[in-house]
Amino acid sequence: MRCLLLSALLFVTLPAAAKTIVVSTADAQCSSPADCTHGLRFARGDWLLVCSNTGDCTAVGYHAGITGQTERLPVSVLIRRKAGATSPATTLVTVDPPVRENLLLNGQPLQTGALLSLLRADPPRPIVYQHGDKQWTLSTRGAAEVLAKMDAYQGRSGTPGALLNPGNAAYQGTAVSKPVITARLPAWPSRTSESESLRTLLRGPVAASGLAPNGCQRLDHGNHPGQEVPLFTLYPLDKDTVLAETACDYGNAKRLFALVSRDLTRLIGFVPVPNTAFARYHSNGAIEAHQPDGNFGECYQQSIYIWDGNRFVLSRLSTSGLCGKGSMSYVWGALPLFETDVQLDLPPQPGY
Repeated sequence: MRCLLLSALLFVTLPAAAKTIVVSTADAQCSSPADCTHGLRFARGDWLLVCSNTGDCTAVGYHAGITGQTERLPVSVLIRRKAGATSPATTLVTVDPPVRENLLLNGQPLQTGALLSLLRADPPRPIVYQHGDKQWTLSTRGAAEVLAKMDAYQGRSGTPGALLNPGNAAYQGTAVSKPVITARLPAWPSRTSESESLRTLLRGPVAASGLAPNGCQRLDHGNHPGQEVPLFTLYPLDKDTVLAETACDYGNAKRLFALVSRDLTRLIGFVPVPNTAFARYHSNGAIEAHQPDGNFGECYQQSIYIWDGNRFVLSRLSTSGLCGKGSMSYVWGALPLFETDVQLDLPPQPGY
């Protein structure tokens, strides 16, 4: 496919000796960057709005219906606008089968203004992209609600620059700077372990945490005889704290992460990544997790946690597109909900 340019709240409850970690995810009920600590995800009909904590927003529209259950050719439109009174809206469109050039919108050359005029129309007008004998029809179901929500989130409702209902109101929005996180890069090498005492230490708290809704077979039963993958991989983070990684299933695809004392006798807390997500630890001190969604995992939420010397903090949260749209569900990549400015701090550290 080719793009054409036109212009949960998760509580991890632990025993009294361990910390409780809380992570907020995107909220469809909040109305501004000040209210939406970790962004806004708002879906209506065949449209989706994703706004970040900085005030930047992206609206995405699709063909009607579920891919595979409709005869309509797949199409998706992206409308992106940064925070700020003078920030313009830019649009992209992608179709399948792909078209490299000369794609028309209702018989005319592609223009952002033309698309927005069609989306504002009341009653709605058909929006059809054309190339040769092929036609891709963009659904307008939910478009008005999404554009109105985008204007409200960015403080543009009723202003001359509003996408949906321009007027003479004053701009009320503001751009928000990204929070700054200082990342501490672990300097010690990892090691593996088959520690039965660590397995015993984690088994009960993992079950109580809710992070393993389908159970954690390897903590419950240990490794199978001849299992090549170690039960734990241990990453020393500092002189007192170790990150213990384990795969709950024997396929080793989905992982859990616990913070434990260096001698592996005390549980400090869990990194709030459920083992329903595909997660991995990187040597730069980051844990990246992909939580699939949809019937075929065609859409997802991505989160990245950074070690700041005391705990793993959320540094990025993003989502893909609307589920049920086949390849169009992820065609725009990761749409940011929460962004930070990560700065690296690498002080001299002794060997482990």
